[in-house]
Amino acid sequence: MRKDSLGRKIPKRTKEWRSNISKALDKKFVAQCLLCSKKFMCHRYRNGEVKYCSRKCTGIAIRGREKKATQKKRVRYSGIHMWIRRYLPAEKCSECGATGKLHRANISKKYLRNISDWKVLCVRCHSEFDGNAKILRADIERIIGLRKAGMTFNQIADDYGVTRKAISKRYYQAIKK
Repeated sequence: MRKDSLGRKIPKRTKEWRSNISKALDKKFVAQCLLCSKKFMCHRYRNGEVKYCSRKCTGIAIRGREKKATQKKRVRYSGIHMWIRRYLPAEKCSECGATGKLHRANISKKYLRNISDWKVLCVRCHSEFDGNAKILRADIERIIGLRKAGMTFNQIADDYGVTRKAISKRYYQAIKK
């Protein structure tokens, strides 16, 4: 006679024992999901254990909500960008035709999962599209001159209509060179 890991004797599995098990498995009953009220078939041996029709209903019942992946309203910025990279191929910039480093730019600024709400742009066109390219390379020398004349970053930023951080960042990048 065989023994299990705890040293208990395991009875021999005869044809009769196997047929009894298969008969028990063949018997099914109709159960009703406690969450969605859907009727489903279940094995007789699970009588009393089965409360929900699927793992989804079980998870909702346990957590009280759906999984984050199914909550379309709560998808984060990075998740939307991963999705658009998968479904919108980037071959060339839709504005200037460049083929270097390409971004996917959101048109409406609402970050919808709608491919027509996105377009492929190169880095330069994307910064112009978003309004970040207000400080051009030609303006950097002027900014350095204004800074030497005693103007603060806030005053220069007001002139260009950008943030103080944008001006100071470009200023310190230019000085390092």
